[in-house]
Amino acid sequence: KPAPVATTTSAEDEAARKAAEAEEARRAAEAEEARRAAEAEEARRAAAAAAAAAAAAAAIDSDGDGVPDRLDKCDNAGLNVEVDADGCPLKVEFTVAQLAFNSAVIDQKSKDDATKFITFLKENPAYHVVINGYADDEGTAKNNMIISERRAEAGKQLLISNGIDAERITTHAYGETQPAINAKTEEARAANRRIEVNILQ
Repeated sequence: KPAPVATTTSAEDEAARKAAEAEEARRAAEAEEARRAAEAEEARRAAAAAAAAAAAAAAIDSDGDGVPDRLDKCDNAGLNVEVDADGCPLKVEFTVAQLAFNSAVIDQKSKDDATKFITFLKENPAYHVVINGYADDEGTAKNNMIISERRAEAGKQLLISNGIDAERITTHAYGETQPAINAKTEEARAANRRIEVNILQ
């Protein structure tokens, strides 16, 4: 005899249809939840990356003076100096020492050593320069005052020849009155034959 044909009632068909719809809705809800979770994770990672980039940018200190670029008002051009909260030097000076006796000639090494100082002055035009000339205690006080004036002028010309406006520069001569080392030795006299260059805001 042929196998009996299975039959379903309309109620069973409706129940099966609803079950299928419910399963489809459940899967769609799970897919939507997974999509939203993925979007939220992507947004979280993007926000974290942006925050890290902002923090890194805020911490950049191009001239290495301890003040981040976003707050730094002065480019120190590689000078190793103490700075204020704005990143501007509290004091910058350059000294040419051990000039020859009765000479105002600045040697090439001293000129090379002045490079960073001159670069700072070029990049920070608000600063003014004070150049002081000194002498040792050999010879007369009058002659020592004259040579110290020549030394201060030599320092001024060094800056002018490297593009610093003369109006930013003031010179003073002190002769033998302010020795760096107060002694009668040749080492002390060599140290006292000097030019000191300082900056002022």
